[in-house]
Amino acid sequence: MLLGTVLLAILLVGQGVTTFRNILVAKFPVIKPVLVSACATLGCKLELPAQIDSLSIETGELQSLGANAFTLSTLLRNQSDLTQAWPNIELALTDGNDKTLLRRVVVPSEYLPKGTVTAKGFAARSEQAVKLTFEVKQIKASGYRIAIFYP
Repeated sequence: MLLGTVLLAILLVGQGVTTFRNILVAKFPVIKPVLVSACATLGCKLELPAQIDSLSIETGELQSLGANAFTLSTLLRNQSDLTQAWPNIELALTDGNDKTLLRRVVVPSEYLPKGTVTAKGFAARSEQAVKLTFEVKQIKASGYRIAIFYP
């Protein structure tokens, strides 16, 4: 009975470590080699934390540059004490009734400055300005929505 209880306790701790491995490595980097080794055996992988509630869009402005060209300027903020994975940005252009006319997902490699290593993540307690220029043909949008998410 005691052996079974100990075995179940070990399995429970193991499952907790596996489930929260990304956050544990971010908070306690010294355990990373152990978890890298464990993940190699278990078939899991270590990634940056992806806590969307820790990220926010602070500003957002869509400007017309002419008939079909637009610029989206926004500011992303990581409010966490941990480095986070970069989120995707969703841009939806809408009509006068707030009906989506066009939806586009922008991945980090498209919105981050050239040379940014996405694998290093979104630093804790930092901000990132984003400016996207794009063209839209055959659509007359009168509004927009922006959101961030993890796939």
